[in-house]
Amino acid sequence: MCIRDRFSAQPDEYFPDPQSVLQLIRKEKIKHVLPLAMRNNNVDMWIHVTRAGDPDPLEYEFGSTSGYLIFTDLGDRIEKAVFAGYFGGEGGIEDIDVTASTELRRAITGYDYGKQDFSVYKEITNYVSRNNPKTIAVNYSDWISVADGISYTQFEKLKKILGSKYAKRIVSAEDVITEFRSRRVLREIVVQANTLEIARLKVLNLSLIHISATTRRYAISYAV
Repeated sequence: MCIRDRFSAQPDEYFPDPQSVLQLIRKEKIKHVLPLAMRNNNVDMWIHVTRAGDPDPLEYEFGSTSGYLIFTDLGDRIEKAVFAGYFGGEGGIEDIDVTASTELRRAITGYDYGKQDFSVYKEITNYVSRNNPKTIAVNYSDWISVADGISYTQFEKLKKILGSKYAKRIVSAEDVITEFRSRRVLREIVVQANTLEIARLKVLNLSLIHISATTRRYAISYAV
């Protein structure tokens, strides 16, 4: 048996769809990790604000969004509310509990902006008031860039939507975001282990290439 046969990986007949795997990871993290991240940091509600055209540092975790993604700790579970112009995309999280009306979605996307009535945002105001959170984490931070996705104008608009009572309860979501991103579910660990194994095998194959001794055809097959 030649050296190449002994060290080459066996064919893998399992080819999972990357977006499907990512979707499962998001679903598991929100179910198992998010409650811990919120409760360990004494957060009752987490409002993640995004805007079309502005890169969202947490797009990997939540999918593509434009608007207000709100997580509320109800005690027995985390309720997911999406008040957004659009949400989801490939691998986006599922099982949304509360969604915005058509009027609010149109307002968030900026449709007919000059004629907008700010009262359309009462949906969000009433949702927050109904849950009456003592602490509201928002994605701003002066030291962790991944937790600082909200712009100044978005932050000011959010405070206006919440009203003075709930705006005073806003805190940085940096600790929640850090814990949520750093904790791993089993599926993530498996994906990372597989990725490292693929990288290890590539390095091992490349080590078998010898100058002036390995043909071009075999050199190419080692590297892929």
